[in-house]
Amino acid sequence: MRVLCRALSAALFFCVLSQAALAQTYTPKQILIKGADGMDTQQLIDITALKPGPMTRQEIEAAMQRLADTGFFTDLNYTVSSDALILTLTPSSSAQFVPVRYTNFVWWTPSELTTLIQARVPLYQGKLSLKGSMLDQVEAALVAILKQKGIDAEVTPIEALGGGSVALAISRPSILLGNIDVQGSLPTVASKLTEMKAGFAAQEFDQQVLAKSIPLNTTDLYDDAGFLDATADPVTFAPPRKDKDTYLVDASTTVHPGELYRIRQLSFNGPPPLSHSDMERAAAVKIGDPAGAFTLQHATDSLAHAYSQRGFLDAKATHVFPKDVSTHTVDLTFTVTPGEIYHLAAVDASAYPPEAQAAIARDSKLRPGVVADQDAIREIQQVLAQQHLSPGGRLSIKEDHEHHLATIIVTPSSSKH
Repeated sequence: MRVLCRALSAALFFCVLSQAALAQTYTPKQILIKGADGMDTQQLIDITALKPGPMTRQEIEAAMQRLADTGFFTDLNYTVSSDALILTLTPSSSAQFVPVRYTNFVWWTPSELTTLIQARVPLYQGKLSLKGSMLDQVEAALVAILKQKGIDAEVTPIEALGGGSVALAISRPSILLGNIDVQGSLPTVASKLTEMKAGFAAQEFDQQVLAKSIPLNTTDLYDDAGFLDATADPVTFAPPRKDKDTYLVDASTTVHPGELYRIRQLSFNGPPPLSHSDMERAAAVKIGDPAGAFTLQHATDSLAHAYSQRGFLDAKATHVFPKDVSTHTVDLTFTVTPGEIYHLAAVDASAYPPEAQAAIARDSKLRPGVVADQDAIREIQQVLAQQHLSPGGRLSIKEDHEHHLATIIVTPSSSKH
């Protein structure tokens, strides 16, 4: 007798059979897989847990369900006769298999861990579908692998934003970053390096993230100090050490600072009302200074602020500093784009007593239309002082970018508004 059964979906099977067929035992001589191109058919057969010889319809359908549970397939069909059980599988086009990374399985390399998982989940190839049961199977395999090492653990999947990957993490026990050792460091950045290490202290261990962030943060410190060619070696992680109920992983890298760069030339491009000397004072850098990235960015922000104090509230400043690697110098150029000047729309002093509000409203230097600059702010503070009110409250500016108007809002420091 030859029976054809069609799977209506990956989880539902339907056969129209006689009572005799329901009790029928089949004895196929072999089991064949069709449609699973590129997959290991023996692994698929192993998942079915079937062997040539006597089998019932219920056993076949249970085997088909195990295949469906992998999430790899949509339709599943089978035919069975005394000659063969033929399983015809349609791979899922929407399974969305994504790469897997192991965040803190610090006892193994990723390839070692994949091999250990494959011994328990034969179809696993380092990718997972977020549908089906394979994710659960891989989690269970990892728990079992850790158990063999004497670690009673919980494993948690973390889907990346956008669903581009899935990270598997040991959520219990805690795996934390231990000490960071930076060889080759210079005294000039010692205090900043100490601060950086403190910022990493007791951080949850994620090898991929830390392998990037530790060298990047280290070289950023040197870049900020003017060592613009600084590099750091790849991070090495020590075997985990146990500290009570936590495992700590120490990290080490070597930094190569290179030479200190200094400012060789300095120029400013910016229109009035600021003069060249005004911009130089605002930037507070001079020829011969170290060309530290932090210093240069701070100078750039200070230039933009100097223009905003004169009413150019949309002022932008940039800098470029081509490096001369032979002399370890930079030619630094600042450029300011001030934008439109803003005028005063109003002063909102509603949080102050009526007398203070009236005094501000009477002040001709604060009438609508005057330039919304630092002089206007100082005038507001002076009026408040004359009213025997503290001018040291909070100040904010509400900008109307379309009409280039500004409302200056002043609030006493004790106000709850």
